[in-house]
Amino acid sequence: MELFLIREALEGVSAREASRLATPADIAALEENLQRHKRDIATAGRTDRPVNGTAAQDFHYLLAQITKNQALIQLLCTELYPLLRLYGGKGGEVIEKSERALLEHRRILDAIIDRDDELAEIQMRRHVAAAKTRRSEALAANGPEAFRRNPSKSSRKRPATSEPA
Repeated sequence: MELFLIREALEGVSAREASRLATPADIAALEENLQRHKRDIATAGRTDRPVNGTAAQDFHYLLAQITKNQALIQLLCTELYPLLRLYGGKGGEVIEKSERALLEHRRILDAIIDRDDELAEIQMRRHVAAAKTRRSEALAANGPEAFRRNPSKSSRKRPATSEPA
């Protein structure tokens, strides 16, 4: 959970800078991303499957890219996000949590559209803090199983081989 403290600070800066630097094309890409996230939720609701988290993750990547700050992009996209995926939750989310994340992303984007860099940072920090809370609650309710991507496969033992895993 310590990673979330770092994530909150870095993503807050990312949202602040994106608010100052986003072009109309950047905003259109973020809007399309939110529409895709909304479609993912609707599809999951019809199929009874978890929500694919790709659109939600892409929102964060897009914001980092908009900053054009190579140090920030390196820290977030190359170093932090892969660690978060490694220690992250299952491949999909329940619809309620994904809907909440979508609402939080909408608030961040609205602040960016309004060029309110302070509010964009605050909304992003709140979003990351809420994600930390959701992860903590999942861990408390389900133990380490909450963070296994495919529990049925991860509990199976591999046969011994001479090849690297």
